[in-house]
Amino acid sequence: MIAKQGFNQLLADVLSIQPERDDLGLTLTDERIKEVVWSDSSFTDEEKKILRTSPEARIRLSIEHDKIRRKQLIRWHDAGVDQCLQWAADSNMDDLKYEGADFTLKIYPLNEKTTWAIIIQIKEKLLNASSLVKAVRLVDDGGFIWVSGKIDDYKEVTGYWKNGNETPLERMAKHKLSLEPI
Repeated sequence: MIAKQGFNQLLADVLSIQPERDDLGLTLTDERIKEVVWSDSSFTDEEKKILRTSPEARIRLSIEHDKIRRKQLIRWHDAGVDQCLQWAADSNMDDLKYEGADFTLKIYPLNEKTTWAIIIQIKEKLLNASSLVKAVRLVDDGGFIWVSGKIDDYKEVTGYWKNGNETPLERMAKHKLSLEPI
């Protein structure tokens, strides 16, 4: 989405002013954060509590996620992954399939062109170059996130169009799309 809205914005505002609580006696080390972020490990219930109550711990977690994202982008670049889409779509089209070099984008209306499904199919080259992250998002150069999520067993990420001001085809005619690791 272009900007956080509603409940998400309220939650972001509250968490941004949350004070650090050192009276809980809980700690989460940088080493443990790195272990969880860089492997298939999970946080314990106690560690999740720390992340809910500590802005500082969330910042350190975010920094580690950013490191992975940057490293993944470098791997995509080194593997020659093409992560951009751009073309002028005909807004009269009913559905759309774009075969990119490393992923396929499918967009189609579910009812009266008010609800649209968006599917990203990940091709082998991109999947093989994505060893660090298993989630992606499709975002346009205007900042709108079209779809984001984990790559499923079918090598797909699916979602629904969430912009009532224009159709995906109208927006695509004005903006360049890019696939990013998250």
